[in-house]
Amino acid sequence: MLTANEKKESLRSRNKRLETELLKEKSRSSIVFETLELQVEKLEKSVLKLDGFNGNDIGLQKKIDALQSLLDVSTKEFARKHEEYQLLEEQMRVKCQRLLEEEQKSKQAEMELNQYKYQIHEAQQTMSRMTMEYEQTKKNLNDYIVMYQRQMNVYDLARRENELLFKMSTRLGVDVFKLHNDFWKQDKDVKICMHSGCTARFGLFERRHHCRKCGSIFCQKHSQNKIKLNLVTRSFDPHGYEARVCDGCFPMDQAAPMDE
Repeated sequence: MLTANEKKESLRSRNKRLETELLKEKSRSSIVFETLELQVEKLEKSVLKLDGFNGNDIGLQKKIDALQSLLDVSTKEFARKHEEYQLLEEQMRVKCQRLLEEEQKSKQAEMELNQYKYQIHEAQQTMSRMTMEYEQTKKNLNDYIVMYQRQMNVYDLARRENELLFKMSTRLGVDVFKLHNDFWKQDKDVKICMHSGCTARFGLFERRHHCRKCGSIFCQKHSQNKIKLNLVTRSFDPHGYEARVCDGCFPMDQAAPMDE
């Protein structure tokens, strides 16, 4: 199948060939017309010369008739050639018009082809950009998975250590959270319950209770709940260990009053 450029070149070649043929035909027709015109002019001059002679001369009359007959034939031939020339010129005009239309269609097709090429180029660039973004997203996801796996490994290791420590402390009768009490408030620095609005004063009848999550000191009333905490992060952990917390650190949907 011909491309748009090849079709365009073919149309141009055909147009040049038809123009050359038209010029040749015009040249031939021009020569024929000139010859016929010369013959007609010559015959007309001969007829004018013969008009002054006496019509009784039989030989001369025959010559006049012959010349008149030749003039008629030449006139008819001239008319026929002229008609053929006009027909040929019309055919060439129609062919040229068709060639022009085909060339216009070829130009339109070439413009559409260039537009399609541009759209394809844009689509390829978009696809390339999306591929790069996909590869980057895939890499980020893989990095996140690796980081998450490392965090889970660290978490599992810490959980196993916590379980081992909790078991050992349980056997020894020690509160495991007291082993990580460096963030606790000092007893000597707190005289009354740190719960907002509470005025309970610590003494012989009111003991101090540390919140295992925030480390502040509260009375019995405001530290009756317990939740499962991670031993390291002190955040809520369904797999952690039960610990006493204050009312402020206790999520209401985890209500579990402590035993007296």
